[in-house]
Order: sequence, then C-alpha cells, then structure tokens
Amino acid sequence: MRNSFNIASFSELVQETREDPEKAQFYYGARARFLPHRGVRVFAMPALLGGVKSARRFEFDIAEPAARLSSDEPTPMEMALTGIASCSVKSTIAGGSSRNVLFEALAMTISARMVPGGDEQLGATKVAELSCEITAQTDTAGTVLTEIAAQVAERSPNHRTATDKTETRFLLGGRPVPLPGDDTPAPDPGGSHTVARHVTWLSGAQLESRDASGKGGILRVDQPKQLAGVDWGPNPQEYLVMAAAADIAQLAGLAQKLRTGESGEWVVEATGHLDIRGLMNVDPTAPIGLQTVNFTLRAPDGMQSADAAADVCRAAAASAVVDLIARPHPAAVHVG
Repeated sequence: MRNSFNIASFSELVQETREDPEKAQFYYGARARFLPHRGVRVFAMPALLGGVKSARRFEFDIAEPAARLSSDEPTPMEMALTGIASCSVKSTIAGGSSRNVLFEALAMTISARMVPGGDEQLGATKVAELSCEITAQTDTAGTVLTEIAAQVAERSPNHRTATDKTETRFLLGGRPVPLPGDDTPAPDPGGSHTVARHVTWLSGAQLESRDASGKGGILRVDQPKQLAGVDWGPNPQEYLVMAAAADIAQLAGLAQKLRTGESGEWVVEATGHLDIRGLMNVDPTAPIGLQTVNFTLRAPDGMQSADAAADVCRAAAASAVVDLIARPHPAAVHVG
C-alpha cells in the first residue's frame, strides 16, 4: 500500500485482464431528463465492471442557464472537466505509487477556454484550448514528476478521450441520427471565457472538485467498492457521461423551444465503454480512452420524427461537451 493505493490489488487486476479480456471491459452510463421550467436532472446508471453489475445512486440538478437556481448546481462542462482532471489525478497516484513516490498532497487545475460555436440563439460554444497542470507536495525530484505527467497524458483514459478523436453516435426512436463531422479547430472570434476546475486528492480513491476560483459547490469523486472505493461519489468516467447526457438534454429542450415556442420532456441516455487493458498497458492494441459514446434520446410525446431529429442535430452541434469528447484537443499535462 502506497499513497492509499493498493499496488498488490492492481497487479492482480492486471493479471486477471491478461487471462480474461472480458474482465477488462467496463461500461458506464447516465440518464438525463429535461423538463420545461425545471431544467435538467441527471443520474448515474448502473455500471458493468468486468461483467459485475455495480449499482450507482448519484444524481445532480442542472438548472436552465436563464433560471439557474443555485451556484452550487454544476454545469455540464464543469462536470466534464471534473471527469477529465480526476481521472488524471488518479492516474498520477497510480503511476507515482509504482515508482515509490510518496505524495503529501496532489491536485490538478484544468481549464478550458470556450469560444462561440456558431449557433448564438442556442448558446453554442466550442473548446478552443485545454490546459492541465499538476501540483504536488513530495520529496521526489521534479524530473520524475515530469515523467509521470507525460505518462498520465498518454495513459489516463479521460484525458485521452479529450485529446483523441472519439466517435459519438445518436439514436432517436431506435434510429440513427446522422450528424455532420467537424474536426476543425475552434475559431476564436473573440468573446471567449474560461471554465476551470481544481481537483484535489484527499485519500485513496476520494477526490474533490471545486471551481478554480473557490466559489460554488463541491463535486465528490470516488470509485465503486469493486474498485477500492467507498461509493462517496461518481467516478471520473461517470462524470463524463453524465455531463454529455445533461448537455444534450438541456440543449434539445432549448432547441425545441426556439423552434416552436415551447418545450417538452426530453430523456437522454449516454453510455461509454472503457477497455482498461489500454490504461494498464496490458494490450498495446487496446484503446486507452472511452470507445464510442452512444446517445439514446426520447423526444416529447407527439413530436414529428423529422422535427425531433432536427432538434437533436442542433443540440449536438451546439454542445460543448460533445465537442470536448468528439474533436481532438491537444493538451499536455504540466507540472506546476
């Protein structure tokens, strides 16, 4: 045990995935529901971890932007950045522990510079720049920390989900919704703003995420009990799929309101598949980041399928979280 990280258990997991690749397949999901005048509530769905089902009981309220009820309610982008940074911090703990590094304190500040994304009515934004900085209290030489940071940038699943191109698929009424691809870097027409989170390691698998300014509420991060956590909060992958589901639900409801003058109930499920052989370097051919992120949507009752598909396309094109996941965003991990 080092840094509250059980190296022996990790080694056992590596051996298990070598012998049975199915034990390396992890599936995460989230369901978001948009209701007019009430905003979005998003839930973590049961996870499937190496064939073992794990019940998850976490939910968040995300108010409509124009009627935000409390600064303690997170935005989808805040949840997404929490997912990326907490995954990187956990990877730093694992990498440092394997090299006999003892951390007295560890944190990451992640910031995304956001620029207008084209659909002004829908408030569309894109991520123009992503930066990640690790700060650590340790007696270990800075060169070793720099090497660990480089490994984190290469092996942290959520970091790679943001820096690599990740496929997204949308289903509406059981049918695929074709979306135009866009791998071009976000333009910078001015009017940019920054969203930043500061994620602090507490102990073991427990972390806290705050706005980098210190204002607002705290997001707790943990792992399921099967992965040495205590179910104190969602895990990094769950934060990422919850952010994606919430953003699409919120934007689809707004797109309908802009088109018709009113909105109905939208339900969005987002799922992601992680093959942990990639992050553990068990199989060099295994992908490291989340594989295809799937969105399954249910439109309001009575809506014409063509209108619903148009709202979904508009929401997907405007979503900053989908942009963060789907389009590659080069971002090194620096040591502060």
